[in-house]
Amino acid sequence: MQPERKNRHPNDSLKVAFHEAGHIIAFRLVGRVFSASIIPDSESLGRATGMVNPTRPLRERLYDSIFTCLAGQVAEEMVGETDHRGTRGDWGQARYLAEIGSLITGLSVKKILSDSLSACRSTLSKIGSTRLRQTAMHLWENGTVAY
Repeated sequence: MQPERKNRHPNDSLKVAFHEAGHIIAFRLVGRVFSASIIPDSESLGRATGMVNPTRPLRERLYDSIFTCLAGQVAEEMVGETDHRGTRGDWGQARYLAEIGSLITGLSVKKILSDSLSACRSTLSKIGSTRLRQTAMHLWENGTVAY
C-alpha cells in the first residue's frame, strides 16, 4: 500500500512544481503544453500533458518526446535537487521511446538516452533558472494550470 500523498510537506510540492515546470518548458519548446498539476493522484505526484509537433519527422518527434520526459529531472538538477526517486516513470517512458528510436536509427538505447539527457541539460541551462523558477512558482501557487 502506498503512503498517503495528500499530506506532503510544502517543500515536496515545490520540488514537484519545479519538476513539472521542466516538462512545461520542454513541451513549449518542441510542441504544445496542455496542462500541468502538482496535485497528487494515485499514479503520480504531479503531471504535465502536452504533445510534440506532429509535423516533424518521426525521428525528431521521438527525440522531442524523450526530451520532454527527461526535462523534469533536469529541472530538479538546476535547482540543486539530488533525490530523483520521482523520475522513475519519466525514465521508463524515455527508455521505451529510446528502444523505438534504436530500431529506427541503429543507435544504442544508452547512446540515445545519453545524448538526449545532454541535449536537455544544455537547452534548459540556456533558458535559465529564472524562467524555470517563474514557471514553477506559477504552478506551485495555482496547483493546476491549463494552457
